[in-house]
Amino acid sequence: MLSRSEYYDGINQHIETALSSGSGSTEPDQQFMSHRMVLSDERDGLISHEKARQAFSITAGYFSDVLKNCMKDNDQPTKAFLSCANQRFGEHFYYYPSRETGIAWAGHYSDCDSNVYLLLNNCSE
Repeated sequence: MLSRSEYYDGINQHIETALSSGSGSTEPDQQFMSHRMVLSDERDGLISHEKARQAFSITAGYFSDVLKNCMKDNDQPTKAFLSCANQRFGEHFYYYPSRETGIAWAGHYSDCDSNVYLLLNNCSE
């Protein structure tokens, strides 16, 4: 079992990794449900224009990373692709519950519900 110090060191490392992850385009891509959700949050005043652009960039960076590292061949089982995409979350986001997805993604964090939206976007490509 991990000591309390080792446990928190592990959490801090995940956060540092997520915050240093590469980013993608700051422009929304309407094909992504996640980007349409952020646009809706922005339209409803739940997220600023600047934070929305951060969310687009960070999620686009995650999608690009999954495309580069997780092969999506016809021969590959969907389970293997989803497993790989799920493992890539830690490179871009740390886990923290959130009520607003756009704010969360702009801050490099995501929860299980928000993760599902990102996984669905990966499957649709």
